Amino acid sequence: MILAVILKNYKCYEGITFIPLRQSIHQNMNMIIGDNGVGKSSVLESMNTFFNDAPWILNKDSSDVNDASVGILFLLMKDQISSCFSKNELPLLNSISNYYWDLDVKQPGIPKQYKNFAEIQLSLRNNREKYYLLMIGKSDDKKLHFLPSENAIKNKILEDIPTISGSYTPSIRRVLEKVVALHTYLYIPVETAISDFLKLETVGMQTLMDKSIKETITRALSTRRIKRGYEKASKQISLLTIINEELEGFITNVEKDIQTIDKDYNYKLNKKQTKNLTANHITDAIIRAYYTKRTLKKGKFAIHTLSSGEKRTALTDLILAFIQKRKATDNHLIIAIDEPENSLHISNCYKQFHKLEDISGYCQLFITTHWYGSLPILNKGSLLHIDKGQECSLFDLNNYFEKRRNHPNDIYLKGFFDLTSSILSAFRNDERHWILMEGKEDKKYLEYYLTKEEQTKINILPLGGCANVKKIYEYLFTPMSSQQPEFSSTYKIMCIVDTDELCTELIVQSATRNGQLLIKRLHENEQHEIELKTIGDPTKKPTEIEDILEPEKFYNSLKSAIEQFGDDSLKDCLNSFDFDKTVKNSRIKGDYSILNPKGNGRNAREDKDQIIQFVDEHKEEIATIYTSFPKSDERPNWVNILLNKLNSNK
Repeated sequence: MILAVILKNYKCYEGITFIPLRQSIHQNMNMIIGDNGVGKSSVLESMNTFFNDAPWILNKDSSDVNDASVGILFLLMKDQISSCFSKNELPLLNSISNYYWDLDVKQPGIPKQYKNFAEIQLSLRNNREKYYLLMIGKSDDKKLHFLPSENAIKNKILEDIPTISGSYTPSIRRVLEKVVALHTYLYIPVETAISDFLKLETVGMQTLMDKSIKETITRALSTRRIKRGYEKASKQISLLTIINEELEGFITNVEKDIQTIDKDYNYKLNKKQTKNLTANHITDAIIRAYYTKRTLKKGKFAIHTLSSGEKRTALTDLILAFIQKRKATDNHLIIAIDEPENSLHISNCYKQFHKLEDISGYCQLFITTHWYGSLPILNKGSLLHIDKGQECSLFDLNNYFEKRRNHPNDIYLKGFFDLTSSILSAFRNDERHWILMEGKEDKKYLEYYLTKEEQTKINILPLGGCANVKKIYEYLFTPMSSQQPEFSSTYKIMCIVDTDELCTELIVQSATRNGQLLIKRLHENEQHEIELKTIGDPTKKPTEIEDILEPEKFYNSLKSAIEQFGDDSLKDCLNSFDFDKTVKNSRIKGDYSILNPKGNGRNAREDKDQIIQFVDEHKEEIATIYTSFPKSDERPNWVNILLNKLNSNK
């Protein structure tokens, strides 16, 4: 995975610029934002130059335009890549990695621009035993080298491996080349001709599919699977052999015909040419003849006839479709898309970014964007903000708006305004209800209980926390309180939040006059029935969606999650409880709980606290396990209450 890019006199970046891209091994979604002209696309272009030898774009204002480079900070899992290196190369790789894990950027000779490296190094310190850390640069003469000092790396190697011979430089070079070769970088600029990119024969599409058309044709031509001769004396030959034999027979007969006039005529081979055709001679012709007849269509319309926005949507759809089926290989795929929202109607932006988040589950994804509405809806990843002075600020997308500290002020407003506009636009044009929920897990549980027909009538959008749901509700309230005809349909937007201990009040009223915008909170009453309460209702018993599911199914999901992700201590904690079949819901906290202490001398309160902490830290994994179980005959009643509220006229 890529942690940072180090640019020197590249495009708009004069001198050395260290650009951090992520600080966690779990941040596969990497978003870059900022005003026009600050260098967002340049970051993606520089990686294309590094990996694919794309043209160098040098900084013209630099005093030394001949000193340009692009560097990449890599983090590589040892178990995944060690087999790619020889026994002699692994000690070199380990020594190089140790240098970077121990590197003090404050020491003399290290440019001050590398200060952000220390923050990345600190955030990953617990992963040192599992990962290699390397920083590799490439100059405009295409030579690879170490950053920030190649001599320091070589001295470290000599110190760690004193027996190494003086000819270790070629070995170091091979290590560098292998590390780079482990990665495949697919870059899609904003000006890319999408219809051309989506052709099956393009390099980009074959990279996504992890299949080579040329290899497929070569295999078809060269595999020996055609029987020749009688059954006892038969042998298998390839199609390529038959083609060569037929062509040779044809040319021999033509030559004989010409020689009836003059025996000096012949079709002899030129010097250094092989007699037979190889698969490589034929494949390009086959590709041109066959695949030009195959045009990707959506319905009856060819992709090249669609609008720019529809092409962008098709691009994301195909990337997601192919990457889900892509086989695991030693090669690490990295995808970079410049402005994926370009040309899209604002009502389609949120769908586009949810697909992008799904793509990031299979590879590292870099995107640049001007649509800040994605910020409240993305749950995992990093956000890089580049300001006009090219200062870089790195943030965590997880609950971005709930964890505001030194975030740029304009992002906060733009994020909510963009998302609100997108929801309103989609609501006007799409005959569907909307449910806005706190998290992805809430959406997963609700979708699990909806029928396919019900799912087609409802858009469910997770917003990354209670505060975000309330904020979007408040932003939606004013336009939806108007008596305009566009908001007079029977469809509704319902905001659903948990009942928290600190459940803040709303600034606006709790419902619009026309009843199309509602906000409710899930609440378990004293009889352990689930209700939809108003925000202002004084009855407030803390209730999360994990508290109101099917008890036994949730217990089994929790048990499975602990077996997969918990340690022995946590397993002992769970084993100190019996499952209480008398409890109506899936609540763990408190006395009315699905966990009943066995009374074996352990501290039940401490054990339960550890289990509760595990649930809070593994909500997504538990939800995935829960929704993988077969559905029961009856679903929790709160789902029916919610749907009835959506479909009622009140």
